[in-house]
Amino acid sequence: MRRRILFAILSAVAVTGVALGIPLGVTGWLFVENLTREDLASNAQRIAAILDDQLADGRPLDLSQVRVAVPRTGNLAVIRQDAPALRYGPPLGDDVVVETVPIAQNGTVRLAVPAQPMRTQQTQVAAAVLLLVVLSVGTGTVVATVTARRLAR
Repeated sequence: MRRRILFAILSAVAVTGVALGIPLGVTGWLFVENLTREDLASNAQRIAAILDDQLADGRPLDLSQVRVAVPRTGNLAVIRQDAPALRYGPPLGDDVVVETVPIAQNGTVRLAVPAQPMRTQQTQVAAAVLLLVVLSVGTGTVVATVTARRLAR
């Protein structure tokens, strides 16, 4: 009898842990990516607004005014059809997070950062969720054992 009660409670705890833990882990993973992309898009839009002002005034594009909005490890590229591309920042590898914003006169602002810091944060969030699920299942196991013992008596 005790074994059946314990099995039923442990099954419920395990199913609940999996049913809540997986969606929470995926949501945390996507949340970190969304925050990174929103921050990058916000910076790209600020840069685009400054460059649009320069173009509207008929001045040549000057990246010195927008360097502050480029993340320390980021890379900025301003691409226009009628002029050579302007670049600021170190060259990045293939694994990058990129946001592109249009500017006046058929141009784009492309802001990129390495994806590795974002991936590290995503892994930390997933590990924290896994730790919470394991802790919850462990606590449920202890409670199930005590409850099964009491009910069996």
